[in-house]
Amino acid sequence: MIKPKDIERFHRSYKTDESGCWNWMGPLTYYGYPGGIGGLKGHRFSAKLAGHNIQGKLVCHRCDNPRCVNPDHLFVGTMADNMRDKVLKGRTTQGEDHYHAKLTNSQRQQIKQEFAQARDIYGSIKAMARHYGVDRSQIYRVNKNPIKKQVK
Repeated sequence: MIKPKDIERFHRSYKTDESGCWNWMGPLTYYGYPGGIGGLKGHRFSAKLAGHNIQGKLVCHRCDNPRCVNPDHLFVGTMADNMRDKVLKGRTTQGEDHYHAKLTNSQRQQIKQEFAQARDIYGSIKAMARHYGVDRSQIYRVNKNPIKKQVK
């Protein structure tokens, strides 16, 4: 149940910018999202106030501004929906830019070029994997998948 005093407080807690975002002016969480109002984070309160069923769902930002509480910039979805949105907008890190990457893009290119002759060059795929410091399954994945250019 949303209380009228929480609605008033909510509407006093943001400022609109030129892009139409309602930027939360109150406290932010550690991750930069609006702090609580009526027992909910600001963007979740906004979505609920707009009539969305947020139970067990994420409230995601179309505008990619975590401080935004404009219900027109929000959508309710699953983690898969949020990840799909991230990929479609090109906000994922891939290749050597990923923080878990063990191979550079030039090493990946080298593996692709050497793969057909790996047994002649290294003796085995396993030895090739040892040379690059990865598991042999990674060698097979590199060979199978195209090297994507990073969108920045």
